Amino acid sequence: MTDAIQQLQLLHQTLSTSTDERLPLLAAQSPLPALTLRTADNCAYRFSYDGKQLAIASVAANDGILIDPEDWLGLTRDMEAVPPLVYGNRLQCAAGELNKLLAWEPALRAIYRGIPVYDPNAPDLTDDTGATLDPAATYTLNDSAEAMRRALNTLGYLVVHDVFSDDELHRFRDYAQQLKAGARENDKQSWWGKNSKGESVICRTLNGGEIDELAGLYDDPRIRQLAALMPAELKGANPREQDGVTVIFKNPDMSEGLSDLPWHRDCGMGGHAIMCPTVIISIYLYDATDEAGALRFLPASHKASFGFLDAGDSKAPRGVRADARAGSVTLHYGDVMHAAPEPTGVCEHYRQSILLTYQPDYQHHRGDRHYNDILFNEREDGQVPNMKSLVDGD
Repeated sequence: MTDAIQQLQLLHQTLSTSTDERLPLLAAQSPLPALTLRTADNCAYRFSYDGKQLAIASVAANDGILIDPEDWLGLTRDMEAVPPLVYGNRLQCAAGELNKLLAWEPALRAIYRGIPVYDPNAPDLTDDTGATLDPAATYTLNDSAEAMRRALNTLGYLVVHDVFSDDELHRFRDYAQQLKAGARENDKQSWWGKNSKGESVICRTLNGGEIDELAGLYDDPRIRQLAALMPAELKGANPREQDGVTVIFKNPDMSEGLSDLPWHRDCGMGGHAIMCPTVIISIYLYDATDEAGALRFLPASHKASFGFLDAGDSKAPRGVRADARAGSVTLHYGDVMHAAPEPTGVCEHYRQSILLTYQPDYQHHRGDRHYNDILFNEREDGQVPNMKSLVDGD
């Protein structure tokens, strides 16, 4: 018996006798279909939750989801997550089981890590002074740093208007087009998808730091002022490295790829336990309206867990739109749930933004370069498949 199997057995034996202690964390969780996880070493546990009672039981099973013991331990420690296991083809199961595991992910985080399941109908908007915050509030650089810090920490995001000038935006837009023109589908420095006509379109470039002015944004005094709102241990990424400066291109009428993003967290590809807190700064090149494919947030969801769900799903929460204009900047914690729904209309310019990343010092627990690189493993042409298509077997 391997050490990993022994750890899994000891953990689940303990959890199986203390399920009542986890029930308050599952208060917002709807009933779930029974889930069985098993290893090739005949270590198998079945999880069931009917909305009132939680049960974890050792079973002798040949069904369910076959998972490597180290990956299972990674889930228990918040080092792994379900999406990278799906993208990396590291799970074996019958059709329909992956959707079941995705549905269980928030509950598993509650069971393993004590993170409550998020209730989109009753988010905790109370800051550390006892005040209830407006989740749609916006700010300027002239507002109190303490007020902005409380908003960021309470809601998980912050919208700041009038940060960059029209002249700067004109240059930034030119740089974005330059990066777009230089990208290729198989360069591993860009994400691509396809529209309904079957045309390949770029969704983001990861090498914006090749342009000096964009690389210098980390040292811009306005960005430094906003970065000072973050936890002190966070450091700006090396702008010259891949992912140091990212440019997002929102596209209409998409049928494949990761342009219309589901409700997700930026640590959803693994590493939450070591890479969070992470904060992303986004500089908006055009107005981010619903027609242009605005980003939406679930307020205060960085304090809880919420599952993968397509933003257009009838059961999905609406969230709060990031009311950003051209020249605005948003900050958001990487583990706050956010989505990029498809544009609701036709407009001249869809959402474009420049992203800067702030993280603690950490090393990828599998030794890879970046957690998002798992997205390139499925296809060699730069097309990044939507996870829903993978779990549905499309």
